[in-house]
Amino acid sequence: MKQGGVWIYLRSSLTNKIRHDLSTFIEGEFESIFVETVVLNNKTILGEIYRIPGTNINTSIERFENIIQKLRNEKHVIIGTDQNIDLLKVENHQPTAQLFNLFLTNSYIPTISKPTRITADSATLIDNIYTNYINRNITVKSGIIIEDISDHFPIFCTLTNNQKKRNISKAKIIEHRPLTHANIELLKNDLELIDWNFLKDMNTEQAYASFTDKLNNILDKVAPTKKITISNKNQIRDPWMSKELMIMAKSVCKLYHKSIGKLQTDETYINYKILRNQYNQLKRVTKQSYYAGVFEQYQNNSKLVWRTINKILNRSTNKKTISETFKVNDETVSNPKIISDEFCKYFAGVGKEYADAIPPSTHHHTFYLSSKREMNTKSIYIAPTDPDEILHIIRNSKPKKSSGHDNITSHFLKLVDAQVAKPISILINKSIENSSVPDSLKLAKVIPIHKSKSKNEFVNYRPISLLPTISKILERIMHKRLYCFLDSCNILNNNQFGFRKHYSTIDAVTKFITDASTYLDNKESVIGIFCDLSRAFDTINHDILLNKLRFYGIRGHALEWFRSYLSNRRQYVSYGEFNSITESVDCGVPQGSVLGPLLFIIYINDLPDNLANSRAIIFADDTTIYGHNHDIMTLYNTMILDLNYISDWFQANKLSLNTSKTHYMLFSNSKINIQNRPQIKIGNELVTYTSSVKFLGFTIDDKLKWDKHIETISKKISKSFYAINRAKQSLNKKHLKILYYSLVYPYLLYGITLWGNTYRIHLQKLIIAQKKIIRLIMGANYNANTEPLFKSLGILKLPDIYKLQIIKFVTSYLSHKLPPTLMNMFTLLNINNPRATRQRVAYRLRMPKTRTIVATRSINNMGPKVWNTVNSNLYLDKNDLHLLSVKCITLKIKQDILGSYND
Repeated sequence: MKQGGVWIYLRSSLTNKIRHDLSTFIEGEFESIFVETVVLNNKTILGEIYRIPGTNINTSIERFENIIQKLRNEKHVIIGTDQNIDLLKVENHQPTAQLFNLFLTNSYIPTISKPTRITADSATLIDNIYTNYINRNITVKSGIIIEDISDHFPIFCTLTNNQKKRNISKAKIIEHRPLTHANIELLKNDLELIDWNFLKDMNTEQAYASFTDKLNNILDKVAPTKKITISNKNQIRDPWMSKELMIMAKSVCKLYHKSIGKLQTDETYINYKILRNQYNQLKRVTKQSYYAGVFEQYQNNSKLVWRTINKILNRSTNKKTISETFKVNDETVSNPKIISDEFCKYFAGVGKEYADAIPPSTHHHTFYLSSKREMNTKSIYIAPTDPDEILHIIRNSKPKKSSGHDNITSHFLKLVDAQVAKPISILINKSIENSSVPDSLKLAKVIPIHKSKSKNEFVNYRPISLLPTISKILERIMHKRLYCFLDSCNILNNNQFGFRKHYSTIDAVTKFITDASTYLDNKESVIGIFCDLSRAFDTINHDILLNKLRFYGIRGHALEWFRSYLSNRRQYVSYGEFNSITESVDCGVPQGSVLGPLLFIIYINDLPDNLANSRAIIFADDTTIYGHNHDIMTLYNTMILDLNYISDWFQANKLSLNTSKTHYMLFSNSKINIQNRPQIKIGNELVTYTSSVKFLGFTIDDKLKWDKHIETISKKISKSFYAINRAKQSLNKKHLKILYYSLVYPYLLYGITLWGNTYRIHLQKLIIAQKKIIRLIMGANYNANTEPLFKSLGILKLPDIYKLQIIKFVTSYLSHKLPPTLMNMFTLLNINNPRATRQRVAYRLRMPKTRTIVATRSINNMGPKVWNTVNSNLYLDKNDLHLLSVKCITLKIKQDILGSYND
C-alpha cells in the first residue's frame, strides 16, 4: 500500500498457516492479515489491522466488527492495530466509544493505555494490542518503546507461562581466566622449574593424569578463573560498539525523551537532532572501520566472512541453539538432565543400531580383502617423537579456545609451547612404547548441533566431539607415521580421493567426467551408480578394521596401540550447563579425531579391488561405481552383477547401504525408450533412475550440459550479491573486493575446468551476474562497460578464469602434482623451437581426435588446446620439468590476460 501496510514475522521453527478468511485488502482504506500458529502450547490466532487515516470511520468500524464476529469461537487471539482512532477520546467521541465497546463486549482487552503518538500539540492513543488471553497461568505484559524510528512509538505485548519457571537474569555472568602477558611469563617460569623426567617412571594413564594436574594447578595459582558479571545495560551487543559510542547513545536517548512533544524550532529538539546526526556519523565510521579489519583478516575463510555478513544483516546462524523440550518415548520432556542423557544414549548407540540392522553377507570380509592383492610383508615401525616435533605441531595448530573434558586448549598450549613440548613428547613416547592410549584421552565431550527439520527430535542433530588437545597431538604423530608407511608401500587405492594429500573432490569428479566423455566419444554408453551409505563412520567394526590394519602391515606393538586406541572409548554430552552420563562407543571411528578419517579410508580401501566389470571412485564414504559398453543391455547386466557384488561387500564389512537414496544415471548418445529401460535392483530393492545427481558438490546431468549445476551456482551468487549490496554501506572498494573473493569467486572457481566450456546460453547468466557484482563494487552504472572495471580491480572475467584454471591444471600435470589416476590424461610432445635455448624448450601436448561435442568441450581436449596457445611464450627447463612452478606460471598468464583488457 502507498500509505503503509501490515506484516507478521514468525520464527521459521513455528508451524503456521495464513487465515485468508480473516485477511483483508482494500486499497487505500483498510488492510488486515491473520495467521494461525501455536503459542504456549495453545492454538493461537495472530492478527494485524491497519486503518488508513482519514477514511470513513463508520465503515472501518463495520470492518472491525466483521473480523471480530469471525473470531467469536476462537479462545486465544492477539490482534495488533494501527487503527488511527484515538482511544483517549472514548468518553466524548461516539465512534471511538463504539470501537472500544466492540472489543470489550467480545472479551478483547486493550493492553496499551498511554499515548503512542506525541507531537508538539497532541498526544493520541491510536495503536493498540488487543487479546482475549484470560488464563490465570498466563501473564500478559505490554508496553511502549520510546524510540524515534517512526512518528508512532513501537508497542509490544508478551505472554509468559507462570507454571514454567525460567531463570532469567538481566546480568551476564562469564568465566574468564586472565592470561595477561605478565601471567604468561609467570606460567613459563613455573613450568621451566619442573623436571618432567619423573613421568618416565609412571604408566601412560598415571603420567597423563600427573601432567594435566600439574598444568591445571599452576594455571589456577597464577591465573585463577574469575567470574565477571556484566549488567544488562553495559553489555555490548554489537562487536563494533565502543564504550564511547554507548555513552553517546545514552546521551542521544536522554535528549530524545526531553524533545518529545517539542516544536522542531525548540532548542531542545535542535540539540537532539545535532547530537543524533553526530552519533550516526560516528557510528557509521566506527562500523566501517571494524568490518574492514574483519574482512581483511578473514579474506581467505569464506565461512567466517559469511558469519560476519550475517551479523551485519542481523541474521541468526547459531546452530548451537537447541530446543528446550524433546520427545522421549512419545512424551515431551523439558528436564535438561534427562535431555542430555538421552542425547548421549542416542549418539553412542546409533552406530551399533545401524550395524546390527545390516543383513549377513554370503562371504567373510577376509574373502574380499585378499581377493586381488596379497598381504603386505612389510611391517610398520613407529618412530618415537621429540620436543622439536611437538613444538612444530603446536605452533602449526589453530589457536582454538574450545577444549575437551581436561579444559586444556590449543590456545593455551601455544602460549607455553616451549615449556610443554618436552613433557608431551615423554607422554607420547610412553604411549607408543607401551602400546597404550590413556582412557582419559579417549573421553569425548560432545556438543549437539542442529542439522535441519524439527528441533525437538534427537535424530535431527549431529554430534561435534571435543577431544583433549593432547589427544590431537598424539594422533597427529601417529597419523604422520601411518600415512607415510601406507604411501611408501603404495597401499591406498588410487581411486580413493578422500583425506589424502594432493587429492580433492575436483580430482574425483574430473576422473569420472573425463572417463564418461571419452567412452561416449567412442560410441559407448556409461552407467554411473551413486551409492549412499548411512552412518558410514559410525558403523565401522573394530575387529574388521584391526584385521585390515594387520593385512596392510600394521603389526606387533603398532597394532596393539591401535587396539588400545579403539577400545574403551567413551563420551558424554554437554547440554547447556548440564553434562550427561558417560556412555561407551563400541563401533565406528572417533568423531572429531585426526586418525578417524585415515582409518576409514583404510577400512574401505579394498572395495574397488572387488569390481569385475566397473570402476569405483571413492571420496571418503561417497562411493560411485561406473561401467561402459557398446551394448546397453550388456552394460545393464554387468552393472547389476557388480552392484550386487558390492552390496555384499558392504554387508560383509558392516557398512549400511541406503538403497532408497542410491541412484543411477545413464549417459548415452543412443535414443532409449524409457519404458523399456531395464531395472537395476539390489536384492529385491529397486535403484531409482535419475537424470541429474549431486556428486561431491556438483550437479551432474545425463547429457553433461551442466545447465543444472550452473543454475545452482547462479542462485548462490544471487545471495552473495545481496550480501555485498548490504555491506557496501560499511565497506570501501578494497574490502568489497575481498568479499567478492570470499563469497563469489569460490563458486565460479570450483570445478570450472569441467563446466566452464559448456554452451554459452548456460554460462551467460553467470557472466551477467559477475558483471553486475563488479559494477556494484565499483559503484558504476548498471550499463557501464565492465572491462575497464575488471582491469582496475585485477579480477578476471569468467571465460578467462576458465582459461587460467585449465593452464593451472596442465601445469600440475607437467609437474607431476596430479593424482596418479589422472596422469594419463594428456600426451606430452617435446618440440624444440628455434627461439628456445639448449636448456629450455617449449613443451606442447598432443591434440586428441574427438567426435562428439561433449568430448570436444572436455578438459581432455581443452587442456592441450589452451596450453598450446599460450605455450609459445613459456620455455621450461627440460631437466627440471617436475619442479615446474604452478604459481609462477599462472601468475604470469593472469597478468598477460589483465594486460589485454581495455582501459
